[in-house]
Order: sequence, then C-alpha cells, then structure tokens
Amino acid sequence: MNTVLNMNAVHKEYAVTPQTKRGERTTEEILAAAREHLAESGPDGFSLREVARRVGLSPSALYNHFENREALINALAFECVQLLGAYFAPTRAAVTASERLRELGAAYLRFAAEEPVRYRLVFDMLESPVANWDHYVAVAYPFTALVEAVESGLATGEFTDRAGRSASGIAFGMWALVHGSVMLRAHHLAHVSIDLDALCMTAIDDYLAGLHKEQPAEPKKRGTR
Repeated sequence: MNTVLNMNAVHKEYAVTPQTKRGERTTEEILAAAREHLAESGPDGFSLREVARRVGLSPSALYNHFENREALINALAFECVQLLGAYFAPTRAAVTASERLRELGAAYLRFAAEEPVRYRLVFDMLESPVANWDHYVAVAYPFTALVEAVESGLATGEFTDRAGRSASGIAFGMWALVHGSVMLRAHHLAHVSIDLDALCMTAIDDYLAGLHKEQPAEPKKRGTR
C-alpha cells in the first residue's frame, strides 16, 4: 500500500497543543522517533506501535498526541516543508528572477545535503495524492516558489517561453534538474569523487541562459566580413 502526502493537512497550520512542557517534549520526542523509524522502514513499514516503543509509551498513549498514523506522517511532512521554507526565505531578496531561481536551486541542494532524512521523507518516500496538475501547481510548496519566480521573470520580460511550456512547465524543468542531481548524489554517484553540486549549479546557469530573451546581434562594422 502506498502512502500519500495529504497536501491539505500539510499546508494548514498543524496544531498540536500539549497542556504541559512535558507534553511538548513528548511530542518532539515522538516526531524524532517517527522520523528515525520512517527513514529505516519506509512508509509501508511505518508503525505507530514501533514509534510508541521507541519513546517508551503505550500505543494508546500515542493517540493523545496524534490521532492516527496519517496525522503523524503529515506532522512530519509539515515539519520538513517548514524547514525547507526557512532555507528558501532568503531568496526573496534576490533582485532578478534568474538570481532567485539560482538561489532556490542552491538552497534545495543544501537542504538535501544537510537534512537527508527530511528530504527523503517528502520527496522520495511520500506520494502526492493530487491528480490534477493545475491543482498541484497551486498547492504544492515548495514547487509554488519556483513557479512564482518564473512568473516574475516572464512578467518583466526577463524570460521568454519559447517552447510554450508556461511558468509551471519551466519551473518543473528546473525542479527536475535539481532533484535529479540530489538523487544521483544520494545513490548512483554517492561514491564518485566529483563535486556534483557544482555541476548542478552550472547546469542551472545553462538552463536559465536558455530562458533569457535573445539579444539582437550587433551590426557588423563597415569593412568587415
């Protein structure tokens, strides 16, 4: 059985309101144990009973903090998306759309390198339940951040959509490039001695160069061929 990420739950403020400081610590301990267990077992092997065992609670006591298995996984996913948002936040200071997209790509690479378990949870282990692409584009953060940057570039004339892919199509190409690099670094090329992040940033530069409007060729000087 596949586990899907409940986008509506993730993008709402996930409210766990413990009554005591001890309850708050316990919630944090549950999330830490759940994250560790999920990384080891994957979504299909994820068990509330095992999470409870790791934090020294009975399974029934776990329900005082999370209603069910899906609620706990969504809490983990929300935590990951919030953290990625913190990595993305400085990119809003970028002057141009190209600068912001480049910085978003670099932030995505850093997040994947520094928070590999959280990265895998959202982008490798959980499926999106949203079947409609337009709906996905509207709700799926952090993809919406890429779309927003591309839309800005198209609106100002910095970018041109030569292939007619729309902002979401251009953003998807950027995401696929960076995500592919992360997955290669994590698996197939994990032990290859090469700076994959540097290669990825060069690829991002090439991708962005292809979005820029072509500059008119300079007229040849008289007497030259």
